[in-house]
Amino acid sequence: MLRKKFYCLILIFSLGLVGCSTNRMGDPKKTKYIKTLSSQGEEIMGQIDKVLSEKELEAISLKQKLLDLQSRIKKEYGEQNVRMKKIEKGWKVSILDQILFDSGSHNVNPVGKSLLCKVAVVLKSSKKNIQVSGYTDSQPVKRSKRKYKNNWDLSMKRALSVLNFFEEKGVPSKKMVAVGFGQYRPLLKDTSQKALRKNRRVEILIFEDLERVDWKKR
Repeated sequence: MLRKKFYCLILIFSLGLVGCSTNRMGDPKKTKYIKTLSSQGEEIMGQIDKVLSEKELEAISLKQKLLDLQSRIKKEYGEQNVRMKKIEKGWKVSILDQILFDSGSHNVNPVGKSLLCKVAVVLKSSKKNIQVSGYTDSQPVKRSKRKYKNNWDLSMKRALSVLNFFEEKGVPSKKMVAVGFGQYRPLLKDTSQKALRKNRRVEILIFEDLERVDWKKR
C-alpha cells in the first residue's frame, strides 16, 4: 500500500506541475497534453492495482501452503526437527541435520528426500527467491573424515545438496542460491548436546529480494 501511495503522489505532483505551467501559458496544446497524461495516469494506476493485488494473492497463497505443509510435517517428522516461521520480508523453514543427513555426510538421506519433496512442491509454486543455508555446530570436523576441510566446507556442501535436490524436483535454478555459514551463526551459544544438535541445521529462506535481507533481524 505504501508503494501505491508513493506512485500516486508522484503522479499527482507531476500533473500539478504541468497544470500550473498550462494555466500560466494558456496554451490549448498543453491543456490537451494534460488530459492525455491524466488518462495515462489512470491506466498506470490500474496496472499498479493489478500488480499489487497479484502479489497480495500470491502472499496469501504461499502462507496457506506453508501452514498446510507445517501441519503435515509436524505430524510426520516432529516439530522438534522441522520448524517454520514468518520473518521480516519472508519465511524461514529450519530443518535439523539429523533428519536430512547421516552422520559425517552431506548427501541427503531417504528420510530427508521424502521431507524435501514436500517442501519442493511449495517452492515450485512460488515466484519468490530461495536461499538454502547450511550451519554446523562448533565442534571441529574430525581428522579421520578428510573429505571436509572444515565446518564451512561441510555446511556449504550440505546446502548445495539440498539446493541440487530442489533443482532435480523442478524448482527453477535461477531463483535459488546456497550459502554455508559453518559454526558462525549458532541458535544457541552454549556447548550442551541440546545446543549442538539445534545448531546443526539447514534453513530455507523464501524472500522477495535476497540481496536486501537484514541478517541481524532474522
